[in-house]
Amino acid sequence: MDDMEDFEDIKEDVPIILTGVVLNDDYEGPMEGRRTIIYTLDFDMHITFHGPTSSSGIITKSITNILDIGAGLNDSDNPLERITVTPTPAGVGADSDFGFLEVIEEIDSA
Repeated sequence: MDDMEDFEDIKEDVPIILTGVVLNDDYEGPMEGRRTIIYTLDFDMHITFHGPTSSSGIITKSITNILDIGAGLNDSDNPLERITVTPTPAGVGADSDFGFLEVIEEIDSA
């Protein structure tokens, strides 16, 4: 399937899977009368969604908030833990040989 207009050289295989068949046979009166046969076919199609492409700078900081699954999204402003990851040393470039500094902080929920 050629699904990306901006990238004509990229083609994707899209699996289409038949997941169900339902037969509906309706008729009134004698068998020689009017009869309607309808097959309903159910399919699953596994596709990939692509967003717009853009150029941006190097990611220099990543912050992950750990939430209480029991509180759901209502508690998203009060994480249990926050993990911050930055490259070390600061100011490195995309081709630099560097490590990461990972800071894990427990957040007091009181």
